Amino acid sequence: MTAPHAPADPYRRMADLYDLWVSTDPARAGSERFYLDLALSANGPVLELGTGTGRIALALAAVGVPVVGVDNAPEMLAVAGSKLAARPALPLQAAVELVQGDVLTYRPAAPVGLAVLPLRTVGHFHTPTRLHALLSSVREMLQPDGLFAFDHFVVHADGAGPLAQEEVVYAGPLIGGCSLVLRHSQRAAPQSQELLCELRAQVRLAGGSVSEERCCSYVLGWVSVQDVRHAAHSAGFEVQNLFGSFDQQPFGPGSREQVWVLRRRPSRPDLLSTGHTTPGSRVHS
Repeated sequence: MTAPHAPADPYRRMADLYDLWVSTDPARAGSERFYLDLALSANGPVLELGTGTGRIALALAAVGVPVVGVDNAPEMLAVAGSKLAARPALPLQAAVELVQGDVLTYRPAAPVGLAVLPLRTVGHFHTPTRLHALLSSVREMLQPDGLFAFDHFVVHADGAGPLAQEEVVYAGPLIGGCSLVLRHSQRAAPQSQELLCELRAQVRLAGGSVSEERCCSYVLGWVSVQDVRHAAHSAGFEVQNLFGSFDQQPFGPGSREQVWVLRRRPSRPDLLSTGHTTPGSRVHS
């Protein structure tokens, strides 16, 4: 049956295809290594916001890092839960907690030392108001001096960039002689700093006819370095690091990624109790 063409949350409509979709992203492997290295240096559980199908959460748990994964899409969490249940090791299952919730209102049982928002999810919070709300919310989830790490692609002011294109991102076989084609397209809206995106999935029979089609539209915005610096300062963070790639190269004019590590600034009571501020330090992989 062909689904109607209407705006929808792709993370709900395409939950069963999400891992295939992400597998085509050239930044996927680098992002996993970056967040794994960062999490290994954290003290205590890691909070992953927008955990989705558990791609990073399960990778962290596999090396012994306890994770709380939060997502507002039950369909995505169902996929993550299935993947978790398929793992035979009890320590892995015990190390991952999946929670359905909104990152702007969710609060962990206890503050954590590290929260992450991987693979461009910050693009759903790209307006100044929503970006400030996100950072203010995350600050309340963190311990004093806790870290918040996230990333986004770099888009030029005219909307040009690595995602300003239309392409088939996946084409491969399915069980039963069918094939799957995922086509992703973007159209830049520079005035609003948005990419108007569409993801279309087609299941094709052996003869080439389409047996199923799903299509959903969504908006992914981009943020500038200045946007993040301003929101971080106003929400009570300091910038510990800004990298231009997941292998921690310095950010510069030719960077295609912006990879942030923010440190929660102590509040005034914290300053009074400790008598000093915490010096910034670099992230070591």
